[in-house]
Amino acid sequence: MKKFAEIKFLADGMLGKLTRFLRILGFDTLYFKNASDDELLTISQKDNRILITRDKELYQRAIKMNIKSILITETNLENQLSQITSKININLDLDTAETRCPLCNTKLEQVSKYEIKSKIPEKIFTLHEEFWICKKCDKIYWVGSHWKSINKIILSITRRTYRL
Repeated sequence: MKKFAEIKFLADGMLGKLTRFLRILGFDTLYFKNASDDELLTISQKDNRILITRDKELYQRAIKMNIKSILITETNLENQLSQITSKININLDLDTAETRCPLCNTKLEQVSKYEIKSKIPEKIFTLHEEFWICKKCDKIYWVGSHWKSINKIILSITRRTYRL
């Protein structure tokens, strides 16, 4: 199983939802909505990033340049993640110590709820004990209802991959 620090991705402009999910899982994933193919190839090669794309022509160019690349043919997020796990052996565990900001890719830092009390609704402050903050974009995260759907997707992919 490959560790988070060992794998870095670069997603093309058609994979925004997948990018956010990979970041939540802890993977350093760059995303450029309007970058040219040449820019994506250059960044992938320079930073040793796995290019994930829905563009067959871009994928073929990457392969010819010996850039690790995964062609995403699925439109459903769960199926896209399954495609990635079938190509490379990655850890799909949701580890809050590794999670990155889904918006800007910065690693999240755990904070005391009292440090951010003025930045969150009172109900959220009362209901939750653990919080994380992105020091770059100042967004605050907690284990809310979305956590169940994230875990459900991970469990489904794990079952499918390992046939549990």
